Amino acid sequence: MPDRLYEYREIRMLHLEPTAKCQAACPMCGRNLRGGRTRANLPLDEITIDDFKAWFSQEFLQQLNTLFMCGNFGDPITAQDCLAMFAHARAASGSLNLAMNTNGSARNAAFWTGLAHLGVTVRFALDGATAESHVRYRRHTRFDAILKNAQTFIDAGGKAVWEMLVFKHSQHEVPEAERMATEMGFSQFVLKSTNRFYDAVQVVQDETGAQVDTLRPSDAYPAPILGNRPSEHALNTCGISCKVSAQKSLYVASSGMVFPCCWLGGPMIDKPGLPDSRFHDPHMSNQLQVYHDLIGMMGQDNLSLHKTPLPVIVNRYFPHFARRWAPDDKRLMKCAQICGKTGIDPFESTFVDKKSLAEAGNPSAG
Repeated sequence: MPDRLYEYREIRMLHLEPTAKCQAACPMCGRNLRGGRTRANLPLDEITIDDFKAWFSQEFLQQLNTLFMCGNFGDPITAQDCLAMFAHARAASGSLNLAMNTNGSARNAAFWTGLAHLGVTVRFALDGATAESHVRYRRHTRFDAILKNAQTFIDAGGKAVWEMLVFKHSQHEVPEAERMATEMGFSQFVLKSTNRFYDAVQVVQDETGAQVDTLRPSDAYPAPILGNRPSEHALNTCGISCKVSAQKSLYVASSGMVFPCCWLGGPMIDKPGLPDSRFHDPHMSNQLQVYHDLIGMMGQDNLSLHKTPLPVIVNRYFPHFARRWAPDDKRLMKCAQICGKTGIDPFESTFVDKKSLAEAGNPSAG
């Protein structure tokens, strides 16, 4: 097993989750219960511009190739200082690749114009060609507002990507969504099929816990991993080829805690005894116990930028994650699930089609 992932001086990509807040309630998102109320064990932390400046030096921002805002629980546009952080990073480096994933259903024209002028690439989640289809998954967002914000951004010179997460109820709208993306000036149309169906359907609940909808996977654009998940034996024994180690990327959560990737940051809220914790799921409890034992051994404060400088976190504590890839009872199963050499990449398998609209012209023609 390797004894390190990379050193601080080698980092080239920063994946930042500036906030745990979000106005949406997507049924497969870890922030809520099947599209209903927000999980009680989710702290609604947020990174400020002062935090950003204190944690990431000018020299560090200049060594990066990419600053990317996304995350596990929040949407970057709901962070008060989202634009200010991008502006500070751009001032540090004119060549830095700035990017963001968002539901796009908030903020005013000045915000979207500001992003465009800073050269931020924005990936908009638009899950259909109609409001009726889109809102069945992107609950509490406004389809018309997203289109308006995207158009404002594009008209200001911004590079926009239309990402459509396709379900059975929306698969017939793919050609029309592609046509709309071309007409509006999106630079790319990306079709994705979620691998988060662990049952035949996804039940959708409201804030009271009552069932209000049922989602089904697309049969026209199925995710390859559905019905073909790696066996428990494969996950326990496979080799691991770490994606972020190759990318020289790290993830900073809205809490200020630092992890090699967002997949290793997500389980922090699933602690024993907390309400709504998935620790109580018998299929997850052992994995989570191994994970929290490791965090406890390192010390939670030692992974927090509120307590520990970034170079110390990366150089002193990140090697402990890599040492947990051995095929034994201390293996970090999340690493095996995401980066295990099992024949299926659960992340890349979600991408059904990626089209450059500038090169392809009208993808619906013919």
